[in-house]
Amino acid sequence: MEGAEVTLLDVELLDQEGRAVRFREGAVGDQVVVMDFVYTTCTTVCPVLSALMQSVQGKLGERLGREVRLV
Repeated sequence: MEGAEVTLLDVELLDQEGRAVRFREGAVGDQVVVMDFVYTTCTTVCPVLSALMQSVQGKLGERLGREVRLV
């Protein structure tokens, strides 16, 4: 859906260190964001999605963190 606008709620989340962060500021900011949700007990599609995200991470190279953020 090209050109679609998405409004994200700026809820409070915990980062990997247990610190409180606001969603838009801490996870999104001004970057392009690729977001994925998986369950650690999922044995079907979740491992495939995780492998796909790993592949995307590798292909982003220098752009990862600067232009694009994976969440």
